[in-house]
Amino acid sequence: METRSLWRRIGVQIAALAAMLILWSCQHPPSEFWASSRVRLGLASLQGDLRTDVSTEPFTIELGNWLSDGWVLKTRMRAQAQVVNGRLEVQLRQLQIEPSGPCGDLKDSCDLEGLQLLLTRENGANFTTLAETETLPITARLREDRHWRWRDAEAPTLVMQLPESLQLRAVRLRLSLQSSGPSWVHPGDGPYLALHRALARAQGAADPCLALTDAADALRAGCDQRVMALLRAEGSALSRWWRSLRPHWEGSLDDLLLQALELQNRPLVRSLLEAGASAQAQHPDNASYTAIGVAAEANDTELLALLVRAGARPDEHRQSPAGLTFTPLTQALRHDGAEAVAWLLAHGASLELGDKQGWTTMHVAAYQSAVRSLPLLARAGGDVNERTTAYRGQTVLQTALQFADVDLIRGLLEAGASRHARDDNGKNGCDWAREFRRGAEIEQLVCGAH
Repeated sequence: METRSLWRRIGVQIAALAAMLILWSCQHPPSEFWASSRVRLGLASLQGDLRTDVSTEPFTIELGNWLSDGWVLKTRMRAQAQVVNGRLEVQLRQLQIEPSGPCGDLKDSCDLEGLQLLLTRENGANFTTLAETETLPITARLREDRHWRWRDAEAPTLVMQLPESLQLRAVRLRLSLQSSGPSWVHPGDGPYLALHRALARAQGAADPCLALTDAADALRAGCDQRVMALLRAEGSALSRWWRSLRPHWEGSLDDLLLQALELQNRPLVRSLLEAGASAQAQHPDNASYTAIGVAAEANDTELLALLVRAGARPDEHRQSPAGLTFTPLTQALRHDGAEAVAWLLAHGASLELGDKQGWTTMHVAAYQSAVRSLPLLARAGGDVNERTTAYRGQTVLQTALQFADVDLIRGLLEAGASRHARDDNGKNGCDWAREFRRGAEIEQLVCGAH
């Protein structure tokens, strides 16, 4: 009897241990376990922090949230960087800033005065600043210039004195924008291991990418080869079963494809398509988040061509539960991507939107203040006097008078838009300019004697 009871207790303990292993494996597939074991056993140089008192070869830094939603300002920064005896020198090559919505709703955040780089240690939703550059003065008035870009011929250099060493995990560069009101510190989107990898190469340490055991994390770190190695390791039948215990979308090939498109990582996009990702991928909870939509919003014609060759459609229409319709054209208009707009029109994209809320492609262009793109739409047959079928039945010009820059309003008038046309409430262009307090220059355009 005692022996039987002992075996019963042992059986219960084994069952409990098995349950714990299954629960753990939901978050750590077998390939991840063996990959992390190899790193722990064979890559001792990854255990300590990386020294910074070295000089590196030049490397690229990319920061921003250009294709992400949920932030007051959208930014994209590209720079050439180098560590020289513990000093990080960052030469600005590209800087773009746009408001995520109408500046009237953002108050002082549309008047930007400075830019700074921060080196931070992540701690959950918070972070600690380890080092920072001096503030680079900028003058960005996003009310007047919604699609602001750094236009000075001279590329400024930001300098940061690095700490004596850097941890491998949770240390990232961030972009901070100072406005006449609050300051905005943006997420460290972009290949976040660029600095670590440069330091590792300079001191003969192993590539930090080898410590990553999740394909999505490796993608965000800029570790393309590691992404594909982890995907190959997960190809066994056992690994596929383990993976099936996770949410279906998270970490799937289509999910990784959309993330690679956000980073405009063309080689990885090509590899993921070859591995079986769908060129018609769409996030299950977001009708505007499609593969070709992301490429269009990025204004990347090379990615558009790659996706169309793989089966994406330039004229696709996706509709949200609220009735909003999204097309590659409307996505390209979000950042006035004239090159993407021209490419899409040349490859069969239609101006017909069929939006249940009454928006047309021309009205979307006016709302987004797409100064460069709107003439392309007009030449393709877009009507500058088109009206919405809902709301107030406003014209394209009236939508522009609520949201757009003065350059777009002037362009519409030159293209034949009528300032005298009235909406369903009997209001003309002058009434709209005054209702939305657009200022003397715009009022003169639509209210003055002509």
